Amino acid sequence: MNEDMKNRSTMEILTKTMPMIMVRMGANILKGVIAFLVFGIFFGIGAALRKMTHGRFDPTIFTFIAVIAVMAVVYFINHWVMYLIKAGHVSVIAYYMAYGCLPEEGQVEYAKRTVKENFITTNVGFGFDSLIRGATNQGLSVLNRVEDFLDFIPGIGTFMWIVKFFIKTVTNYVDEAVMAYIYIKNDESNVWKKTADGIVLYVQNWKAIFKASAKVAIGVVAIKAFMLFLIIGFLTPLMHSKGFFIGIIVAILLWAIISATFIEPVVVIIMIKDYIYASSQSEVSYDLYGQMQDCSSKFKEIVSRSI
Repeated sequence: MNEDMKNRSTMEILTKTMPMIMVRMGANILKGVIAFLVFGIFFGIGAALRKMTHGRFDPTIFTFIAVIAVMAVVYFINHWVMYLIKAGHVSVIAYYMAYGCLPEEGQVEYAKRTVKENFITTNVGFGFDSLIRGATNQGLSVLNRVEDFLDFIPGIGTFMWIVKFFIKTVTNYVDEAVMAYIYIKNDESNVWKKTADGIVLYVQNWKAIFKASAKVAIGVVAIKAFMLFLIIGFLTPLMHSKGFFIGIIVAILLWAIISATFIEPVVVIIMIKDYIYASSQSEVSYDLYGQMQDCSSKFKEIVSRSI
C-alpha cells in the first residue's frame, strides 16, 4: 500500500475512480429497468386476464410470479454482470492504493484486463464471491454455539441476533477486501492461494478491521433505512390506491440503485483501506490454515483448489 494512501480521504479515492462509479451506475439503472419490465409484464398479464373475465379472475398468482421473476432476474444480474463490474472497480481502487496513481491505459480498460486475467482465465469464475462469503458465514457458527451455551440467560437470543446481524454487516465486504489483496499481491501464486491468504489475513487482523468498520456498519444500516423511508415518503403522495403496490416496488428498486451506486462504493473503499493497511503490517500465519479448515468447509475448498 502506498504510504500516502493512509492520509487520503475516502471521498478522494471515490472521486478518482468516478469512471468506474459511472459504469456501476449505468449497470444498476439497466438492472432496475429490466427488473421493472419483468414485473410489469407478469403484473400486466394478470390485470389483463382480470379485465377480460370482468373481475372473475384473481390476478394474485401473477403478482406472486412477478415478484419471484424480479428476484430471479436481480439475482442473476448481481451474480454475473455486477460481480465482474464490482471486481473491476476494486482492481482500480487497489491500483490507486498500491501506486498512488491511476492506470495509464484508462480505468475501464485496466479493469477489463485485470478481471479477465485474474477471475476468468484462471477458472475462478463466479463461485469466488459465494465461497468467500460462505467461508465467512461458516466461521460465524461459533456464535451459535455461544448462544446455545448461554441459552439460560433471559433475552440472550435477541442479543445474539443483534451481534450476528452487526458482524454479518461488517463482514459483508470481505470479498471486496480479498479481491483488493489479490490485485495488489502481484506474485506467481495462483488466485486461490492468494484468496486463502487474504481470508487468513482478514481473520488475523479482525480486531483492527472491526474497530475501524464498526461505525461504518452502523452508519450504512442507518443511512439505507433513512433513505428508503424518504423515497417511500416522497412517492406515497404520487401513488393512487390502485398503484400503491407498484409504487412500493418502484421505491425499492430506486433505493437499491442509489445504494449500490453511491453508498456501497464508499463502504467498499473504507473497508479496503482498513484491510490493506492492516494486512500490510503482518505476515500470513499458516497455523490458522488448519484451524479455519476445521471451522469452514468453504475455506477448506478454497485451500484445496489452491493446490
